[in-house]
Amino acid sequence: MRYMPIWLMVFFVLTLTGCAELKQLRIETADQKSTIDQLNKENKACQEALGKTLKQLKLSQEELEIKQIDLKTKELELEKKEAKAKEQSEAFTRMQEAMKTELDSKQVAL
Repeated sequence: MRYMPIWLMVFFVLTLTGCAELKQLRIETADQKSTIDQLNKENKACQEALGKTLKQLKLSQEELEIKQIDLKTKELELEKKEAKAKEQSEAFTRMQEAMKTELDSKQVAL
């Protein structure tokens, strides 16, 4: 019985130490939960921003494809016009040569 007060004091000290550790662990857990909540909010915001960016990228790609088709169409039109201009130039050159030949042979009648 003599050692009973000593054992009670040891028991209380250990109990109080355990309570202090438990309190500290609860505080740390609450901080971690708060950090997790904040990170989840940031993650959600990033996911939404990524979704918007992907939509904008898709629209930009579609616009680019349309512009590429338009450019190709205009290139084809230009090639046709160049071919026609070349054909007209060659026809004019042939006509000049024919007229020169006629003038040289003096068979031109006005």
